[in-house]
Amino acid sequence: MKQSIFTRLAAGLVMVTAVFFSTSAGIRAQEPPAGEVQSKVTYVSITQLFGLKPDTLVIQPGGTVIWLNQSSDDIEVVFTARQVALSCVNPTNFHVSGDGFFVSNTIQPKAVASLCFIESGGFDYVVTWKNAGKNPDGTPRKPLAGRIIVED
Repeated sequence: MKQSIFTRLAAGLVMVTAVFFSTSAGIRAQEPPAGEVQSKVTYVSITQLFGLKPDTLVIQPGGTVIWLNQSSDDIEVVFTARQVALSCVNPTNFHVSGDGFFVSNTIQPKAVASLCFIESGGFDYVVTWKNAGKNPDGTPRKPLAGRIIVED
């Protein structure tokens, strides 16, 4: 049976083995206590016409969010208030900024980005369009607002 790229990506992401901790000196990996990291994967679909589906997620610590860029434009995921400082190993299309927070790379059309959330609490974000233009109906394209709630 042939698997889609998204199925293979999700399968790879659930093999989480370490937690990154950011410090002022940089990032260090640490083994999580047994049973703390979960392998739940949740998808957010991004389109120009329908926006974020879903726009709010409730996940448990160790859950991974995969953003699927189903638009025809490059996008970025930008955390607007509380920043993500801890993540499971192997985020996709994210990097650690000089301040020690996870920042999205440019996500091309039909590509994905993923991040595993360790810290409890709310994380507000927007999806910004790299080529801010017009929607298919002619209205100006605005950032799409989303929220991830991590509950124990």
